[in-house]
Amino acid sequence: MTTKRDSQRYSRQGLSAKALRLIIGNLFRAGSLMFVLMAAVISVSGQVPEDFGYNRLQALGPRPLLVILTQFDGYPAFEGNATSYFRNLAFNTFAPASNPSLTAYYLENSNSRFYWLPAGVGVVGPYQFRAEDVGQDNNGQLTRISLALEAAANDGFDFSQFDANGDGVVTNSELEILIVDNLTGNGFERSASTRWSDPKCFAIDDGKRTLLCLKASLVGQSASFMSMAHELLHSLGISAKSDIYGSNDNSQGYTTMDATIYSELEDRRTYHLDPFHKVQLGWVEPKLYSMFVPHDEILGAANLIQDDQPVILYNPGDLHEFFMLEYRTSAAPGGSGYDVNVLSNGLVIWQVKVDDDKEPVPVPSLIGSASMDPAVFILGAPSLLRGHGTAFPAGNTDQIIPYPLRWLENPTGNSGVKIKVGRTRDNGAKLEVGWGDFPPPPLPVTVKIVYYSDSRFAGAVGQFDDSGNHQTLSTFYPGNIAWTNVVSDAAGIFYYDRRTGAAMLGGVDATGHHTVLKTFPQGYFGTGWTHIVSHRGYLFFYNSLYGSAAIGTISPNGFRQYKQYAAFSFGLGWTHIVSTANGLFFYSQANGMGAVGTWQISYSSPCDGCLQTVGDVSFKQLSGYQPGSFSTGWTSIAGTNNGVLFYRKSDGLQVMTDLDSSGRFTTRSNSLQYLKSGYTAIVAAGDDILLYNTATGDAALAAILKASPLVLPRSVGSLSIRKEFPAFFSPGWSQLVATADPSF
Repeated sequence: MTTKRDSQRYSRQGLSAKALRLIIGNLFRAGSLMFVLMAAVISVSGQVPEDFGYNRLQALGPRPLLVILTQFDGYPAFEGNATSYFRNLAFNTFAPASNPSLTAYYLENSNSRFYWLPAGVGVVGPYQFRAEDVGQDNNGQLTRISLALEAAANDGFDFSQFDANGDGVVTNSELEILIVDNLTGNGFERSASTRWSDPKCFAIDDGKRTLLCLKASLVGQSASFMSMAHELLHSLGISAKSDIYGSNDNSQGYTTMDATIYSELEDRRTYHLDPFHKVQLGWVEPKLYSMFVPHDEILGAANLIQDDQPVILYNPGDLHEFFMLEYRTSAAPGGSGYDVNVLSNGLVIWQVKVDDDKEPVPVPSLIGSASMDPAVFILGAPSLLRGHGTAFPAGNTDQIIPYPLRWLENPTGNSGVKIKVGRTRDNGAKLEVGWGDFPPPPLPVTVKIVYYSDSRFAGAVGQFDDSGNHQTLSTFYPGNIAWTNVVSDAAGIFYYDRRTGAAMLGGVDATGHHTVLKTFPQGYFGTGWTHIVSHRGYLFFYNSLYGSAAIGTISPNGFRQYKQYAAFSFGLGWTHIVSTANGLFFYSQANGMGAVGTWQISYSSPCDGCLQTVGDVSFKQLSGYQPGSFSTGWTSIAGTNNGVLFYRKSDGLQVMTDLDSSGRFTTRSNSLQYLKSGYTAIVAAGDDILLYNTATGDAALAAILKASPLVLPRSVGSLSIRKEFPAFFSPGWSQLVATADPSF
């Protein structure tokens, strides 16, 4: 196989394009022989590449490509010499990534096994059409494709010469079509799609009645380079099922099949196709290993010609789901080639699940089970997050990724296999990797934030690092019930549905993965509890309509109730019940009334000398506050590790207070301030305080200022915004809670 550097060497020696293609063809045939020998070796493992879809799409050798320029009345005409511009963009064999061409891009991605040849003159047009000829998409067919093909035929383009099998029909296996238009407005100038002509098959008047049955890739004149490359891959046979971006921009920056319509006009960034589709096209041969047999391997960078084979880790019991390892870098020796804009450098782990036809199966999206995504996506650093995150970087020593590989249909049941990221070799051209049941390195136990959406039936776990950057550690599905209450307790995350009395207990481990510890059927708990609060090891249930309450503990073994309070035992209409360091605080948003209480615990011993156990837990009121004692309208009240925070959504007013052990509140001087309005949830996680707006996804990270030479004495104890996150988080999280603080 020839490399890009080889091609440049041939060019300097004066080889013609025809001679270069002959060399590429010979090397391609030699490459096929190499594959036969390699497959014979790989088959010793019990599997062959075809078991994972190798060469299923058979995009090998040259393929003629015709570029048709089309102009519609009422839109700006092409500027400059459009024919020359798009000929270079399509067919410049030696184009660098800084000024890319489709031929050079496909040559590098395919290891010189596939490239585009100009069909005839390569570029025809521009042809002029009426504004109404733009037409509408009719079930994946467009009349303007038929009009463009007819215009090319009427202009003298001989389609019949591409009827390779002589059956009188020209199809996409014989000729590919790229149509560029001058449409503008509503994103048309950056648009990209692949559609059939309308009708799908029609005869042209060329004296031979040649039948054209062609799809075409349509792009706006200012479409990104990656959009053009993406759509032509669809023409080669990659189905719409493999639009990897799915519903949530999955794997962005790591594959040509991601979302490639960018905001910038004529965006010319480039990065490689993913290994799954390279294998399907026959462009690379994977190395095959049973994932349950520990092994070490060396990966070459994806943009290199030699040693670029990805690794497939498969489960011998089910070949439908597997993992792929590849090394991506924009800093390889000799240049990054067309992977220059890959999102990050290092080991990229792909998870794939296919059907019997080796097509990706649809799986529920992480943003809600109502949406489905194709099951080909990266597992990003730092936590194997599906479809997002970065590559796992190489270090000076071996790094064990502490999270085991997990199956898609049973994410709580892991495979027991972990990945080891080693060091780079050959000046960064190769990367050492390994896999096995490695003991994970100890992880610090830190407070994490659990996000839950009752509309998407989805959850996520995240945390902030020391620099104030947010890391999403995992995503999960806490069942198909729209939980009305999500409560953080020492036993785990307690989910409750007040309509049915169903509940669930989840656990979040040190790595941030969420698992279901126990489910409770409908009716297990009483219905109608409006507030559930965890305070000092016990859950407090309260019904604001009737004033009834209960106290108990939850565990994977079930629920133990200590106390039941009949209706009207507590006041009606409390809007907030908050656990603080010195008591359980009750507040009424409507009239500013308040109360503070704590647990009164009695102990018993079953025998003389036996260990005492908790016999009863009841509520003891410490103080009461008449209506008007507090300002009305506070929408968020949070107990932090340094005071009680009050916030009002309507105008952003915020103040810090102290609550002592007798139930008495004191407002901190100089702590009253106006923050951004609109925050719907405030959660304290250790020293971090997250403010979040469910409508917009806006958020802010805050902290309580402590005494320091850098802090003015009058500001100590007030809230300070460390970092703003405009539209950073997904909107729609209905509840946020922090996991139990291990230092408490």
